[in-house]
Amino acid sequence: MPISLGNFQRFKDKVAQAKGRRAGLMSDIVKLEDKVEQLNEQIINTTEAHTIIRTVAQQTQQSLEFHINSIVYAALSIMKEPYEFQAIFTPKRGKTEMEMFFVRNDEAFDPLEDSGGGAIDLASLALRMVVLSLSPQYAKVIIIDEPFHNLSQGLHEPVSKLLTELSSKLGIQLIIVTHNTTIADHADNKIVVENGCIV
Repeated sequence: MPISLGNFQRFKDKVAQAKGRRAGLMSDIVKLEDKVEQLNEQIINTTEAHTIIRTVAQQTQQSLEFHINSIVYAALSIMKEPYEFQAIFTPKRGKTEMEMFFVRNDEAFDPLEDSGGGAIDLASLALRMVVLSLSPQYAKVIIIDEPFHNLSQGLHEPVSKLLTELSSKLGIQLIIVTHNTTIADHADNKIVVENGCIV
Protein backbone atom coordinates (compact mmCIF):
# COMPACT_ATOMS: atom_id res chain seq x y z
CA MET A 1 0.00 0.00 0.00
CA PRO A 2 1.62 3.22 -1.11
CA ILE A 3 2.25 5.95 1.52
CA SER A 4 0.76 9.27 0.64
CA LEU A 5 2.78 12.41 0.89
CA GLY A 6 0.54 13.68 3.74
CA ASN A 7 0.99 10.47 5.74
CA PHE A 8 4.74 10.60 5.19
CA GLN A 9 4.89 14.19 6.48
CA ARG A 10 2.85 13.28 9.57
CA PHE A 11 5.14 10.32 10.22
CA LYS A 12 8.20 12.54 9.75
CA ASP A 13 6.72 15.12 12.18
CA LYS A 14 6.09 12.40 14.78
CA VAL A 15 9.67 11.17 14.46
CA ALA A 16 10.94 14.76 14.88
CA GLN A 17 8.72 15.19 17.96
CA ALA A 18 9.96 11.90 19.38
CA LYS A 19 13.57 12.98 18.77
CA GLY A 20 12.84 16.30 20.51
CA ARG A 21 11.32 14.52 23.51
CA ARG A 22 14.26 12.14 23.58
CA ALA A 23 16.73 15.06 23.56
CA GLY A 24 14.77 16.72 26.37
CA LEU A 25 14.75 13.50 28.38
CA MET A 26 18.49 13.02 27.82
CA SER A 27 19.08 16.59 29.04
CA ASP A 28 16.94 15.88 32.11
CA ILE A 29 18.92 12.68 32.76
CA VAL A 30 22.22 14.60 32.63
CA LYS A 31 20.82 17.25 35.03
CA LEU A 32 19.54 14.56 37.39
CA GLU A 33 22.87 12.73 37.28
CA ASP A 34 24.61 16.03 38.18
CA LYS A 35 22.12 16.54 41.01
CA VAL A 36 22.71 12.99 42.30
CA GLU A 37 26.47 13.62 42.21
CA GLN A 38 26.02 16.88 44.16
CA LEU A 39 23.78 15.14 46.71
CA ASN A 40 26.31 12.33 47.11
CA GLU A 41 29.02 14.94 47.76
CA GLN A 42 26.75 16.64 50.31
CA ILE A 43 26.15 13.29 52.03
CA ILE A 44 29.91 12.66 52.22
CA ASN A 45 30.58 16.21 53.50
CA THR A 46 27.73 16.00 56.01
CA THR A 47 28.96 12.63 57.27
CA GLU A 48 32.50 13.97 57.64
CA ALA A 49 31.21 17.12 59.41
CA HIS A 50 29.07 14.98 61.74
CA THR A 51 32.12 12.84 62.58
CA ILE A 52 34.21 15.95 63.32
CA ILE A 53 31.44 17.47 65.48
CA ARG A 54 31.01 14.21 67.39
CA THR A 55 34.78 13.97 67.97
CA VAL A 56 35.00 17.59 69.16
CA ALA A 57 31.94 17.09 71.39
CA GLN A 58 33.51 13.98 72.97
CA GLN A 59 36.80 15.81 73.55
CA THR A 60 34.92 18.79 75.03
CA GLN A 61 32.92 16.49 77.31
CA GLN A 62 36.09 14.75 78.48
CA SER A 63 37.74 18.10 79.16
CA LEU A 64 34.62 19.32 80.97
CA GLU A 65 34.41 16.11 83.02
CA PHE A 66 38.03 16.57 84.07
CA HIS A 67 37.46 20.26 84.92
CA ILE A 68 34.36 19.54 86.99
CA ASN A 69 35.77 16.45 88.69
CA SER A 70 39.07 18.10 89.61
CA ILE A 71 37.51 21.25 91.11
CA VAL A 72 34.83 19.40 93.07
CA TYR A 73 37.40 16.83 94.20
CA ALA A 74 39.62 19.68 95.44
CA ALA A 75 36.69 20.99 97.49
CA LEU A 76 35.88 17.55 98.92
CA SER A 77 39.54 16.82 99.70
CA ILE A 78 39.39 18.95 102.86
CA MET A 79 37.06 16.39 104.48
CA LYS A 80 38.66 14.03 107.01
CA GLU A 81 37.41 11.07 104.97
CA PRO A 82 37.11 12.67 101.54
CA TYR A 83 34.69 11.55 98.90
CA GLU A 84 35.73 11.36 95.32
CA PHE A 85 33.42 13.04 92.85
CA GLN A 86 32.46 11.82 89.39
CA ALA A 87 30.54 13.72 86.75
CA ILE A 88 29.71 11.43 83.85
CA PHE A 89 28.19 12.59 80.57
CA THR A 90 25.84 10.16 78.84
CA PRO A 91 23.66 10.57 75.76
CA LYS A 92 19.96 10.11 76.56
CA ARG A 93 16.93 10.84 74.42
CA GLY A 94 19.04 12.67 71.83
CA LYS A 95 20.70 14.92 74.44
CA THR A 96 23.76 14.73 76.62
CA GLU A 97 23.02 14.55 80.33
CA MET A 98 25.38 14.70 83.28
CA GLU A 99 25.08 12.31 86.20
CA MET A 100 26.91 13.09 89.45
CA PHE A 101 28.17 10.60 92.01
CA PHE A 102 30.17 10.57 95.20
CA VAL A 103 32.60 7.67 95.46
CA ARG A 104 33.97 6.21 98.67
CA ASN A 105 35.68 2.83 99.06
CA ASP A 106 35.17 2.21 95.32
CA GLU A 107 31.40 2.50 95.73
CA ALA A 108 29.49 5.17 93.78
CA PHE A 109 26.30 6.64 95.20
CA ASP A 110 23.93 9.57 94.77
CA PRO A 111 25.22 12.47 96.91
CA LEU A 112 21.71 13.40 98.05
CA GLU A 113 20.92 9.91 99.30
CA ASP A 114 23.90 8.86 101.38
CA SER A 115 26.30 11.64 102.39
CA GLY A 116 26.66 14.33 105.00
CA GLY A 117 25.43 17.88 104.58
CA GLY A 118 28.95 19.28 104.75
CA ALA A 119 30.07 17.28 101.72
CA ILE A 120 26.98 18.41 99.79
CA ASP A 121 27.66 22.04 100.76
CA LEU A 122 31.23 21.77 99.47
CA ALA A 123 30.28 20.01 96.25
CA SER A 124 27.39 22.36 95.47
CA LEU A 125 29.50 25.49 95.92
CA ALA A 126 32.30 24.00 93.81
CA LEU A 127 29.77 23.10 91.08
CA ARG A 128 28.34 26.64 91.12
CA MET A 129 31.86 28.00 90.75
CA VAL A 130 32.59 25.63 87.85
CA VAL A 131 29.39 26.61 86.03
CA LEU A 132 30.10 30.31 86.51
CA SER A 133 33.70 29.92 85.35
CA LEU A 134 32.41 28.32 82.12
CA SER A 135 29.78 31.03 81.47
CA PRO A 136 31.55 34.08 79.99
CA GLN A 137 28.31 36.06 79.62
CA TYR A 138 27.74 36.33 83.38
CA ALA A 139 29.51 38.48 85.95
CA LYS A 140 31.92 36.34 87.95
CA VAL A 141 30.25 36.92 91.32
CA ILE A 142 28.60 34.46 93.71
CA ILE A 143 26.70 35.67 96.77
CA ILE A 144 26.23 33.00 99.43
CA ASP A 145 24.63 33.06 102.87
CA GLU A 146 26.09 30.84 105.62
CA PRO A 147 27.46 28.35 103.10
CA PHE A 148 29.12 25.94 105.51
CA HIS A 149 26.77 25.66 108.47
CA ASN A 150 26.77 21.85 107.99
CA LEU A 151 30.57 21.66 108.11
CA SER A 152 32.28 20.74 111.38
CA GLN A 153 34.23 23.50 113.16
CA GLY A 154 37.57 21.82 112.48
CA LEU A 155 37.09 22.21 108.71
CA HIS A 156 36.39 25.96 108.73
CA GLU A 157 40.07 26.89 108.39
CA PRO A 158 40.76 24.55 105.42
CA VAL A 159 37.52 25.56 103.68
CA SER A 160 38.46 29.23 104.04
CA LYS A 161 41.80 28.58 102.37
CA LEU A 162 40.04 26.54 99.69
CA LEU A 163 37.63 29.39 98.95
CA THR A 164 40.53 31.80 98.53
CA GLU A 165 42.32 29.37 96.21
CA LEU A 166 39.27 28.57 94.04
CA SER A 167 38.24 32.22 93.87
CA SER A 168 41.70 33.16 92.62
CA LYS A 169 42.06 30.19 90.26
CA LEU A 170 38.64 30.61 88.63
CA GLY A 171 38.52 34.41 88.73
CA ILE A 172 35.30 34.47 90.76
CA GLN A 173 34.40 37.06 93.39
CA LEU A 174 32.72 35.54 96.45
CA ILE A 175 30.49 37.64 98.67
CA ILE A 176 29.77 35.64 101.81
CA VAL A 177 27.31 36.45 104.56
CA THR A 178 28.41 34.55 107.68
CA HIS A 179 28.59 34.52 111.45
CA ASN A 180 31.64 32.28 111.19
CA THR A 181 34.67 34.33 112.29
CA THR A 182 37.18 31.83 110.85
CA ILE A 183 35.74 32.19 107.35
CA ALA A 184 35.32 35.96 107.77
CA ASP A 185 38.96 36.36 108.88
CA HIS A 186 40.16 34.97 105.51
CA ALA A 187 38.24 37.56 103.51
CA ASP A 188 40.09 40.22 101.50
CA ASN A 189 37.50 42.75 102.73
CA LYS A 190 35.25 42.38 105.74
CA ILE A 191 32.16 44.38 106.66
CA VAL A 192 30.77 43.83 110.14
CA VAL A 193 27.08 44.55 110.71
CA GLU A 194 25.54 44.76 114.17
CA ASN A 195 21.88 45.59 114.79
CA GLY A 196 21.47 46.59 111.14
CA CYS A 197 24.39 49.05 111.21
CA ILE A 198 27.86 48.76 109.68
CA VAL A 199 30.44 48.75 112.47
